[in-house]
Amino acid sequence: MPLSVPAPSPPAAPVSRPVPSPVPSDASPIEPAPVPSLVVLPTGARLRLVFPPPARGHVEVRRLPDGVAAPEPGTVVADPDRLGDVVPRMGPGLAMDRRPSAPYALYVALTVDGAVVAGAAAAYVDVPPVTGLHLQDDRLRWQWPPGCTEVLVTWRGDEPPQHAHEPQGTTRKITNTRYEIDGGAPLPPERPLHVAVFPATRVRGTLHPVNDAPAGARLEFPAGSGHSDAD
Repeated sequence: MPLSVPAPSPPAAPVSRPVPSPVPSDASPIEPAPVPSLVVLPTGARLRLVFPPPARGHVEVRRLPDGVAAPEPGTVVADPDRLGDVVPRMGPGLAMDRRPSAPYALYVALTVDGAVVAGAAAAYVDVPPVTGLHLQDDRLRWQWPPGCTEVLVTWRGDEPPQHAHEPQGTTRKITNTRYEIDGGAPLPPERPLHVAVFPATRVRGTLHPVNDAPAGARLEFPAGSGHSDAD
C-alpha cells in the first residue's frame, strides 16, 4: 500500500518591517536651552553670579568687554571669546568674579552643549544709595544721589525685596521730575509692606538698577499700620 505524503505547506508570508526614515544629511543638532535668569549679588570685594543650572550642558558666565552688547537670549554664539573672559565657576548655578573697579559691568550666561547659546544678561551697577528714606503725607521721600535721575521702587508684602526686579514683587520707575511733581513716590495701601529703593543708571539707552539696597534705602510697614508719617 503506498505511503501517504503530506502536501507541502505554503510559503510563509514575508514579515513587514518598518523602514527607518532617512536622516537628512544637513540635520542640525538640538540647540541647548538658554539660561533664563542671571542675578548679580555683590559680596564684599567679589560678585556672586547666580543662575539656574541647565538640564543639559554647562554654563559659562562671561564679563563683556566695554562697548560689546549682550546677544539676544536664544542666539547661537559662533565665537564666544568675543564676549570676554569666562568668570570662574564655583559650582552648579554659581560663578564668582572680583568686584569691578568701574561703576558698570555687564555679564552674560552662555549654555554650552556642542552649540553655544546666549541666555540672560545682568549688570553690576555701582551708584550711591538714596538717603533719608521716610514716609511723608502718604508719599515716600528721600535724598537723591548726585547725578542720579531715575530710581526703581520695589515692594512686596511677604518679605523684603532683594532685587529691583522680582517676580513676586511690584516695581515702579520714578524719575526725579515725576518725584518733584508728585511730592514723592506713592505707595499702595496694602499692609504689611516691605519697600526698597534702587537707584539706576542708563547705559546705551538701557536702564540698569543697582544690585542691592542698604538698610537706609528700605522701609517696612507692618500689618495694621496706617498711612501716618514714618521715619
